[in-house]
Amino acid sequence: MSSEDEREDERRKILAQIMELGKWKGIFQAQGPSPKEDLAEDEAVGTESEEPEAGAEQEQGASASPPVLDARCFLEASCVSSRNLQSAALGGEAIGLQTASELKKVLFGSPAIAFPLAWKKSRFLFREPRSPLGYALITDRAGARGVQMVVQAYIVKHLLFTAHGHDADDVQRLTSVSARDQSRALAEALADALCKSAGGGTTCVCLATPDDYVVGGGGDVVTPDEYCSDKVTETLRIFEFAEREDLLCFLKRHLSCFQDFGSHGAILFLYSALLSHGVGRVLSDCDHTASHLLQLHQGSYECTQALVNLLLTGQASPSVVNGDAGLGWDGEQQHRQGPQSRSEIGFLRWSREDREPETSRQVGSMLKTPRLPVWLCSVNGRLGVLFCGKRSLLSHWRTEHRFSLYYCSGSASQRGTVKLTLNTHSHQWEQGRWQEDGRTERTVPSLERLIHTRWGGTTVDWNGTEPFY
Repeated sequence: MSSEDEREDERRKILAQIMELGKWKGIFQAQGPSPKEDLAEDEAVGTESEEPEAGAEQEQGASASPPVLDARCFLEASCVSSRNLQSAALGGEAIGLQTASELKKVLFGSPAIAFPLAWKKSRFLFREPRSPLGYALITDRAGARGVQMVVQAYIVKHLLFTAHGHDADDVQRLTSVSARDQSRALAEALADALCKSAGGGTTCVCLATPDDYVVGGGGDVVTPDEYCSDKVTETLRIFEFAEREDLLCFLKRHLSCFQDFGSHGAILFLYSALLSHGVGRVLSDCDHTASHLLQLHQGSYECTQALVNLLLTGQASPSVVNGDAGLGWDGEQQHRQGPQSRSEIGFLRWSREDREPETSRQVGSMLKTPRLPVWLCSVNGRLGVLFCGKRSLLSHWRTEHRFSLYYCSGSASQRGTVKLTLNTHSHQWEQGRWQEDGRTERTVPSLERLIHTRWGGTTVDWNGTEPFY
């Protein structure tokens, strides 16, 4: 037997042992914790030491023996961590081949495509508690970043406008977020996004189990030979909730399934949102103008606008214009279904690649003017969150004379929240200082250009922060 065969045999043995341990652990924990244990769990979630990210783990493991490192990488890519496997005794409905195939088809366009390793590593992990960015998630460079940043926007919304009263406007509290605050904010954010996706109907939550409910099964849509297994989709059990409070309680109890190393939390959340909305409704919302919700870009599957809109507005519309009207790339009137009403969180977009101001690519007022001053922003295709601590910003015109916005880029290099001071009543010479012929694109920071799509003619003070372009 070759060394490669020996390593493969070792991988299989380790995987089998972990799956067996997961089954027994799930059986013993099927009844769930007692009320005291549940409270202790809520307080303790997020306080554990942070697991190393993939890149750091590879650097630290460079001196380890090759067989051990291979086994760790194999297990991470192929299965859910045994700590996060849930027993079938918890209830819920097994996924089945047909549902698994429909989910993959609406995401990738085909059930023969599996989630890549980058998506399997993605989860919802916060930065250090009580730090300048203690409210911020550690996000990926690509892949599931779109899903993570939408959840980040809901986290900011909860911490600013839900957790501390109706009229609270103190952004400084974001620098004192504790581990317990982080856990509560994440549970609330996931619940908000799932309820929004459900559109007032039943919400769904997907959890992974040690069992495979797809391989070897039958179905009317595809055969097992046409289905590509990813060791996550096939293990799901689906839990339904009619009331938000029940959903929130369930998420708090199982928050580690979305946070922990090896949990595949981003995938579980994405599937939960799709099932909450319904695959059929997703296809209807897209109006056949978007073939699938994840698109391949530079070797990575990234979120489309339709998926972002689903999580923000509860409608998987592929456009950012208001309602059903819009212009095509050739200037002809086309049917492009967009958001029908204002949502709590808005969306702004600017890209240097958009050379012409095509109406079909301009964000409509439904997304520009949300009910709360929190915006998911796409700056040159990179997502971030822009927000203001004053709820009155969007309801009282006097507030918009001079105000501050804060920006979380989601970048690992960001060390603190960027504060921007806007003056919409600036002097004419200030408004035109960036408009010198031939220098506009080179001199105006991209984030300012994005802000101008919402507050045209305003001046932006970076308050000592080096502008990034």
